[in-house]
Amino acid sequence: MGFRLSDNEFDKLEAPVAQPRLLQLHQAWLRHEPGGVRLDLSRKTMSEQKWPGACLKNSVLLGTAWLEGDLSDSDLSGTELTDADFRGAALSRADFSEALAERTRFDFCCLLGATMVELKGREASFAGATLQESRWLDLEVWDACGFP
Repeated sequence: MGFRLSDNEFDKLEAPVAQPRLLQLHQAWLRHEPGGVRLDLSRKTMSEQKWPGACLKNSVLLGTAWLEGDLSDSDLSGTELTDADFRGAALSRADFSEALAERTRFDFCCLLGATMVELKGREASFAGATLQESRWLDLEVWDACGFP
């Protein structure tokens, strides 16, 4: 069961206030605690949001826009990223292990030291991305384009 805010509910929440509560509910879900719910930010605009170090493991970010956002040091392992847009985002040292990245845009991202172990997907774009010191093992990425 996913936790999904309606557009009206989401728009009423200010990110600095909403972030801790959303992440607390997701953490409870990861620990299989009562009342915990899987975070689902599908089709939400998170552009310019600063969530460094966030644990978004196994969350749903389908079609989410994180343009110029900051998810440095975040855990995005196992996350569903189909059609997500991270163009220009700070993703240094983020963990994308076992994430599903179908048509995901990482163009001009800073992926310095990011972990992309067992990343799956197709048509992901990395044009102009900074990839130094990032780890890429056992990928299942087809038709990836724009590698620098």
